[in-house]
Amino acid sequence: MHIRKMSAFALAAVLALTALSGCGKKTDTEITTVQAEESLPAKAVSADPVDTSEEIPELTVIVTDGTGTEQVSVPANWQYMSGKLDPSGNVDANFPIMVGDQRTNVYVISNYESRQGAVSTLDDYSNVLVNGVSGSGVLTNVQNMGTETMVLEASHFAAKRTILYADYEGMPIEYIIYAVEGISNYYQFNCWGYQDKAQRNEELFDNIVNAFTGI
Repeated sequence: MHIRKMSAFALAAVLALTALSGCGKKTDTEITTVQAEESLPAKAVSADPVDTSEEIPELTVIVTDGTGTEQVSVPANWQYMSGKLDPSGNVDANFPIMVGDQRTNVYVISNYESRQGAVSTLDDYSNVLVNGVSGSGVLTNVQNMGTETMVLEASHFAAKRTILYADYEGMPIEYIIYAVEGISNYYQFNCWGYQDKAQRNEELFDNIVNAFTGI
């Protein structure tokens, strides 16, 4: 189980990098709590986490990219994943927000780039991200489950959410790509977990992205 978990980490790193449509923004991620008595996400993780929960946890911890450009809320027991997703450091260099929970096998990484870049519309940006992941060659049996338009609750930004189902080394995964159009930037959220927890994970990921604020 532990070996397959590490394979999932490697897969996440590869897919995330193929989703980039421009240069990433490297900053120091900061993690703060909403209330002082709440615990910070633990950096230590178990060697063989077990996924047994169907509960949708509350979002009580605020995570920022260190500059205030991106801010999301996540569950209190999530870990700061810097240095854990890709030994080469490529993911660390390109995604200032990287958080997740190994116990329930769910992860979110995020980045942004100026709207003055190579793409001109939210549809174009979403297509670049989705095509980068689905056409990476890493996945097999890729199924695009469709793209939905959203208006995020906290920021009121327009967004596109695309759900991909696929296999990786015989392991069914769900990979969700959110493309968000901010005032000055485009944002991407790459979220993943196992297909057998898709219903729970989709609600959790939607909650996290809906709570996102940026510029």
